[in-house]
Amino acid sequence: MILVFLITIVFAGIFPALYVANFETLKVLRGNYARSKSGVWIRNGMLIFQFAIASFFIIGSVVVYQQIKYLNNKDLGFKGDQVMAISLNLPSSYYQGENVGKNIFERYNTIKQELSKIKGVENVSTGLLSFDGEDDSQWPIWYRDVLFKQKAIGLDYDMLNLLNIKVIKGRNLSPNIASDTINSVLVNEKSLALMQIKDPIGKEIKIGNQKMRIIGVVKDFNLLSPEVDVPPITFYHIKSLDMANEMNRIYVKLKADQIQSSIVAIEKFWKTKVDTEYPFQYDFADKEYARTYESYVKQKNLFSLLNVIVILIALFGLFALASYSIQRRMKEIAIRKTLGAETNILLKELSKQYVVYCAIGFLIAVFPAYVLLQKWLNNFAFRIEIPMLAVSTFLFAFIVFNAMYCFSKSVSSNKSRCPEIFKIRIS
Repeated sequence: MILVFLITIVFAGIFPALYVANFETLKVLRGNYARSKSGVWIRNGMLIFQFAIASFFIIGSVVVYQQIKYLNNKDLGFKGDQVMAISLNLPSSYYQGENVGKNIFERYNTIKQELSKIKGVENVSTGLLSFDGEDDSQWPIWYRDVLFKQKAIGLDYDMLNLLNIKVIKGRNLSPNIASDTINSVLVNEKSLALMQIKDPIGKEIKIGNQKMRIIGVVKDFNLLSPEVDVPPITFYHIKSLDMANEMNRIYVKLKADQIQSSIVAIEKFWKTKVDTEYPFQYDFADKEYARTYESYVKQKNLFSLLNVIVILIALFGLFALASYSIQRRMKEIAIRKTLGAETNILLKELSKQYVVYCAIGFLIAVFPAYVLLQKWLNNFAFRIEIPMLAVSTFLFAFIVFNAMYCFSKSVSSNKSRCPEIFKIRIS
C-alpha cells in the first residue's frame, strides 16, 4: 500500500513537475506545444497512467472487500454470538497450599450453579481456550510411540455444546461416566488425519506420560485467526490432568432475547459474590475472534476511501481531456454535422481513441494488481480466489461507460458556446 502510494506521488507529482520545468516558454506561449508530438505523448501517457492507477485500486478494493465479506460470512464451526467469556480472578489464597486444582474447581462449580439460576442464562461451562488467536501452544501427544505436537485443551462438560461445536463420531464428555474425568479424550478431524487413525473410538493415546482413550471426534472449528489453518486438537476434561489452576475464564451462553438484562444481572452477582477487587470484564466469543482480522477490515476501509478519490480524479481528468478534445476539433465536428452525421456517431468516433487508452491503462494495472493481491491473500489460511474474469469485465465496462459519459457531458457543455454547429440542418 505504501509502495503504491509513493509510486503514485512520484509519477503524479514529481515527474510532471520535472517535465513541465523543461518546457520552452516561447513554444508554450505560442500554443505550439499542445499540438507537438511531445505534448500529445505526455497527455496520452498521463491519461493511460491515470486509468492504470484507478484500475489498480478498483481491482484491489473489490478483492479486499470480497475477502473480508468471506471471513465475516464463513462458517467458523462454532457459534459465539451469545457466548460471554468472563474473566475469572480468584483471591490468591486459592492458589496456595494443597489441593489447589480441587479447590479452584469446587469454587468454579459454585459460581456455575449460581450463574445458572440467573434469568436469561442458557448454559455455563469453562475451558482453557480463547478466540483471540494468541494461544498457539502445543503439547506432546503420543500414538503408537510416535510423537505428534498438537494443541491440548482442558474443558468442562457442555463446553462444546455451549459453543455449538459438533461431535461427529462417538460421544461427548459426560458427567454420568466417571472415567471421563480420568482418562477420556476427544480429538478433532485434523488430529485424526495427523495421527492417521482410521477407527479412533477406543484407541489409546498419551498426553505427555498419561494414557488416555479416545471417546469421540470433534468437527474442525476455527480457534485461531483466519491467517492460521485449523490446528490438530485433543480435548480432555479439565480434572483429568489437574489443570483447574490454569482456569481464567467462565463461559456463559445467554438467551437471544434477554442478553442485555442478563449481562446486568450477571455483573451485579459477579461484583458482590465472586470478585470484589477487580472490575467485571467480559467479551463475546465471536467479537473476540473478529478482532483477529480487524487490521484487514481497516485495510478494506482504506482501500474503499482511496478508491473513491482515485475514481473521482480519473473522471475529472477524462472530462477535462474530453472538453479539450472537443474544442480542438470544433471545425471537424461542424463539417460532419453539416454532412448529416448524428451526435451519437460523433461521440463514438471522438471517444474511440480514449477508450483504447483506458483499456491500455487497465491492462497495465492487471498484472501488478494480481501479483500483489495474491501475495496479500496468501496471508490467509481461508481465502477466496481472485475472480479476475468478473472483475475485468466489470471494470472494462465501467471504463467504457465513463469515457462515453464524459464525452457526452463535454459535448453538452460546449453546445452553448457554439450553437451554430449543433443546430445545423441539411436543407
